Amino acid sequence: MFERGFGVSPQIPEKSQGKKILERRVIKRKINMKSLIILIISLVFILPATYCYGMSVAQLKNMIDNQKPMLLIDIRNNAEYQKSHIPGAINIPAMICDTKKLPPTDLVIIYGDGIDKTMPANALIQLNKNSLGQVELLIGGFLQWERFNYPITKQKGMEREVLPYIIYHQLENIVKNNPNLVFIDLRNKEKLRARTINLSKEFPGVRILDSPFQNNNSRNSKKIDFYVLIDNLDNASENMARKMKAAGLKNFVILAGGAESILRKGQAGLKQR
Repeated sequence: MFERGFGVSPQIPEKSQGKKILERRVIKRKINMKSLIILIISLVFILPATYCYGMSVAQLKNMIDNQKPMLLIDIRNNAEYQKSHIPGAINIPAMICDTKKLPPTDLVIIYGDGIDKTMPANALIQLNKNSLGQVELLIGGFLQWERFNYPITKQKGMEREVLPYIIYHQLENIVKNNPNLVFIDLRNKEKLRARTINLSKEFPGVRILDSPFQNNNSRNSKKIDFYVLIDNLDNASENMARKMKAAGLKNFVILAGGAESILRKGQAGLKQR
């Protein structure tokens, strides 16, 4: 006969303990699997409302040539649209996309300037809410369309020279959203002051060249989204822009204020440190 002890917990066999541990693991796996299934279902039903598809300029050109039905929307401001746009596009500026009800159509394609990627993304979300069809974004925007020398509309008469400029705060956004960006440093190296901005330190990871024609024939040049021209306020950027246009290179912008605007972080009228 065994004596029953008082105040002493009975010993659980090792096999029983192992069984309980195994059961707990099985329960955890079931819970994790259940969470995964819920996540997948959520993605299936939630993402289509906000997910956007990307279309290349070559695909759009082919659709236009074959007269495929679509609604093409230029979300740039009206002044840019009037100056030049893709044939057949209507103008709905990004700022008023949330107020526009789109006509019934199976496919809607929108494009911006190809520089600012945040504005088209926001416009896409708004238009998705107001469209019964699929809304797609033109990859590279109008800049990429021009880069391939595809047809564009232009105002009649003599056209005065208009070069594309960006300000410092736009540059910050561009650097974050465009990994294939290249700076063209047009500053006169012999006249650089000791306090001048170091582009490599200020924007680590951004590729910097002295000229867009430096390796224009290399494979790497095909991966460049666009160039940012930076000078010392000596019109070097404007002169280079004209050379690039003459050579058929249209994927560039000029930093207004040059390197000085980077030194001042875009704040005009401040004294230099």
